[in-house]
Amino acid sequence: LAETIASIESQSNPGWEVIVVDDGSTDETRATAEAAARTDARIRVLSQPNGGEGAARNAGIGAARFEWLLFLDADDRIAPAHLHRMMEAVVAHPELDAVHCGWFMVDPSGRVFAEYGCRDIGDLFWILANRNPFPIHACVVRRDLVDRAGRFDPSLRTCADWDLWQRVARLGARFGRIPESLAYYC
Repeated sequence: LAETIASIESQSNPGWEVIVVDDGSTDETRATAEAAARTDARIRVLSQPNGGEGAARNAGIGAARFEWLLFLDADDRIAPAHLHRMMEAVVAHPELDAVHCGWFMVDPSGRVFAEYGCRDIGDLFWILANRNPFPIHACVVRRDLVDRAGRFDPSLRTCADWDLWQRVARLGARFGRIPESLAYYC
């Protein structure tokens, strides 16, 4: 979690907020998040009984103040230009509802061993009906669209992000793409 937060704090675009949801963890998640929040007012910590990934993400959405959302898990990281490049794309193309980028696969030590990217843009419904084309933190999405799609399904124990992307696509979302790899997936 400390590395994930550090990757956000190193963003070239300073206009962000972080909402860390401690979903009933029994490790150092809450202490790590609270320590970061004490040093940066853009970081807030929510705690709740364990409800799972979907419930935690929904709590974060409920607390979010920004129009665009990016979801990160505790072992994910983003490149320093991630938010800048994503927001640059949504400003240049206001018709877009989501923007995705490429990503690196990394081992637990942080060593990159593969690079991937989704080249598809526009209506991704048919692609999302067959596969999840990117990890959750390789895509920013309009908050109002996530709300209209019903947010995350807390009953799902796996693939909650894929399910959300499918419902967002069914609403007619237009996806754009950044050609660079800006996300790190462990």
